[in-house]
Amino acid sequence: MKRFYAALLTFGLSLSLSPAVWSDDLASTCAALQMQLSKMDPDTRRSMQQGAMADVIKMCSKEKTSSYKKAMTSGTLYCKSGDLCAKYDFALASDRKIYEPSCAQVASCPSNYSDKCTLKNDKVRGGQGTVDWTLYAYNGLVRDSAKNLKCR
Repeated sequence: MKRFYAALLTFGLSLSLSPAVWSDDLASTCAALQMQLSKMDPDTRRSMQQGAMADVIKMCSKEKTSSYKKAMTSGTLYCKSGDLCAKYDFALASDRKIYEPSCAQVASCPSNYSDKCTLKNDKVRGGQGTVDWTLYAYNGLVRDSAKNLKCR
């Protein structure tokens, strides 16, 4: 949980320092932050709301995020971690729930990637169906470090 808390703190602080905050995607970014907060236990969430993240959380509470959060609850799942973002399209909606708990969910993956790796009809580990996924890299190459994935 500490690693998750640290990742979320970094994500939130990047909100307050990034010029992207002032662009049209503020509501989308705030929706992602609110989704992560909703996954936390009450004590951790309270700590975030009273700590270093308080101003960012307060700023986001004023944004209209409901349409983004609604879109993030079904369909394509987008997860971001550092300089990577993953897009998952599941054949079975039930398989999506397997990935959600470990996903730092965002509304979409940015289009300014430096490389990508796509795999279609991959068997969902621990699930019943298949998933088409794409991994996007923003500051480095994916294919060189993912040769065993048979990227296209």
